Amino acid sequence: LQQRQVSGQHSSRSRALQASGGSAGGGRSGHRSPSLSDREDMLLDSSNSGGAGGGGDFSHDSAALVKDRRRELHTQAEQKRRDAIKQGYDKLYELVGAAPSASAAGGAAAAGGGSGETNAKSLSKASILQRSIRHMEHLAKQKELQERELDKLHKEVMALKIMKMNYEHFVSSAGASGGAAAASSPQSQPLPEQVKFSVFQSVMDQLFAGFDRSTSAGSFAELSGCVITWLEEQCRPQTVHELSVQALQQVLTQYSQQQQGRQAPGNRL
Repeated sequence: LQQRQVSGQHSSRSRALQASGGSAGGGRSGHRSPSLSDREDMLLDSSNSGGAGGGGDFSHDSAALVKDRRRELHTQAEQKRRDAIKQGYDKLYELVGAAPSASAAGGAAAAGGGSGETNAKSLSKASILQRSIRHMEHLAKQKELQERELDKLHKEVMALKIMKMNYEHFVSSAGASGGAAAASSPQSQPLPEQVKFSVFQSVMDQLFAGFDRSTSAGSFAELSGCVITWLEEQCRPQTVHELSVQALQQVLTQYSQQQQGRQAPGNRL
């Protein structure tokens, strides 16, 4: 009976070795090599078959090794996952800053006794996530405001370009007409300061007349609204330009008449 048991143990071990050797030989000949889980399953099968044949110690050791190896791999994978999560929270903490509810978390930890540290950690993570959400919302609002400001600046640039083109055209046309008038008219001599003041007075008188008609002093709010409306409607560059041209023509006519009146007695003599 003892000889049969010993021969059974040897036969079970030889079958396990043949199975592992056959799989290795198949891998060398071009078949797929067994993975770690396949090897563990083979060891478990061999240990079970060995246990049926009487090799209880060998099968128990093999099963224990396989379970330990699986447990170790599972622990390593879980640790990697936790490390990745921790690194993500650390990066968020660096981006959004310290959580504002740290004092509240400390109070909860003191009141919670043994589980206070866990609550503080969970509150800290929750605070980091909440601050991240608020930071993203703030960035979205800032982006919207900056886009509006950029659009406003684009419109202002376009308006300034149009005004620049108009002024360039005005300067070129005024220079050409002024040069022709100076060449054809004898009135190229210097003018007194009174003429300059008369032009300014005429422009201001016309502006004040429009201001007086457009404003009302019933209250400060009403006055401010009327002033803004007057500025936007009657103080435009084109309107002021027209008033200035009219004032120049009027003052030039008056000055010419005065000069002719002064020269009349001399001509009579």
